[in-house]
Amino acid sequence: MKYLAIDYGKKYIGLAVSDSAGKVAMPLKVLENNHVFFDELKKIISEQSVDEIVLGKSENLKGENNFIQKEIDILKEKLENLDLKVHLINEVFTSMEAKWGLEKDIRRPRRPDKKNKKEGRVDDRAATMILKTFLEKIND
Repeated sequence: MKYLAIDYGKKYIGLAVSDSAGKVAMPLKVLENNHVFFDELKKIISEQSVDEIVLGKSENLKGENNFIQKEIDILKEKLENLDLKVHLINEVFTSMEAKWGLEKDIRRPRRPDKKNKKEGRVDDRAATMILKTFLEKIND
């Protein structure tokens, strides 16, 4: 079973993918959140032969939905309309942890991407942390 994790943000969307056995989480890509995002996402889902989606759920520390959760719910519905099963996983602190490099096993140096100006983006690493949490839960 191959999974694709999505760390949804207002400007950038991080993606991570599992191996085909659904055991290992790896950073994949950072996409800009713009008018072509969903088409790019569908292409990646097809190219990567993704079976199911793991989508970060945005909640505050009280467990209440953050402002961006409405957009995440819309994305979830679009993905389900593609006949994909979507799992929601709480993403609290994943972006901060990825930025600070607290997950040593998925840290990697970032090379500047001058063309797209995405140097230093951590969104794919945050998606990797979301996916890692999910995989640990289902593989126990």
